[in-house]
Amino acid sequence: MAKLIVVDVADDTRVPFLRGVLTRSLQDAGLPFEEAYELASDLRDELSEQDEISTEELRDVVSGLLTDRGFGEVVDLFSTPRSERATLYVRYELHNVVPFSKSTLVRSLEASAAPRDLLYGVAASVENYLLSQSLIEIDSRSLVRITYEHLLEAAGERSARRYLRWQEFTDTSRPLILLVGGVTGTGKSTISSLTAHRLGIIRTQSTDMLREVMRRMVPRRLIPSLHESSFMAYQALPKWRREDGTTVEPQMEDGYLMQAGEVAVSVRGVFERAVQEQVSLAMEGVHLYPALQTELARSQDALVVPSMLAITKRKALRRQLAGRGNAVKTRRAERYLEHLDDIWRLQTFLLSEADVHDVPIITDQDPDEMVRRIMRAIADRLEEDYEGDPEKVLDKKR
Repeated sequence: MAKLIVVDVADDTRVPFLRGVLTRSLQDAGLPFEEAYELASDLRDELSEQDEISTEELRDVVSGLLTDRGFGEVVDLFSTPRSERATLYVRYELHNVVPFSKSTLVRSLEASAAPRDLLYGVAASVENYLLSQSLIEIDSRSLVRITYEHLLEAAGERSARRYLRWQEFTDTSRPLILLVGGVTGTGKSTISSLTAHRLGIIRTQSTDMLREVMRRMVPRRLIPSLHESSFMAYQALPKWRREDGTTVEPQMEDGYLMQAGEVAVSVRGVFERAVQEQVSLAMEGVHLYPALQTELARSQDALVVPSMLAITKRKALRRQLAGRGNAVKTRRAERYLEHLDDIWRLQTFLLSEADVHDVPIITDQDPDEMVRRIMRAIADRLEEDYEGDPEKVLDKKR
């Protein structure tokens, strides 16, 4: 594919079209990341046969796509050169001043667990109000108050109180530790990454990566179960004989718990380091069994949110596993499908344990809805530690 060149006649420059740059520009104009990335990707494919395009032509094409997809409110801001846009600054404590960002404001609203289109509507409403006041600078306390009022009107008291609890939490030094468990095929890495992005969590960790490191350090002869998939680890366990001479076969749950227990050593190390450094973390993996999540959630130095993803229809899980071979070439769908019974049995075990340990179970196949349900779990966890009292939060100096 030939590289499309964007020509700026006014500046006499020629630069390659970059999807990431367009995605960021669309985000700056108020478009959610997922929609901005999708539009930029579609545009790249649409213009793949062209050698070059002017900046004016590119702006017109993008504006047309925005209008066609129902984002007409974004067109004006996107079409206005950055140098001509009104600039508003937010002042935080210690004289820290940063430009107002609608994307940052939406991120602060995510813990309200309201629908994303409503959150962007609230952010746009706040921005329009601030611009109508001809403000150059606003302090963060005033911005929180105005945002709360707009959210209260748009989504009601429950969502508005959730937003204030998030503000209380961010005023502390406690990190947010998100734990996402589940068997293969349930979307752990996707949902974990999406949630982390929306909340601005930079540090992520997969327990599969931890197991891989441990496998390189510990030979198979010492811990054979570590070198098998979680749903096949029982095959590495020895059989044993009862006194009457009968043979007892190891069970799938035994092998899983053996492997998960070994990986838990690394999991605890990553967790403790994040708490020590006061850095938020999103950790996902099949090895995050409910008892371990509950253990980690007892930490008073972090806000720990456990969760367990699940696909509760066997046929749906089978379809998901079959699709992984097409989406990720390094993963063999055939192998997963051959062991569907083991994977299904492991999920049944984990869901039963999650119920015993009060770990929230997230069941859905729509990524946006799953992320929203995790946001609700975060909101519920915040409610345990924070009041979200408007008088206390809004009057507190930030």
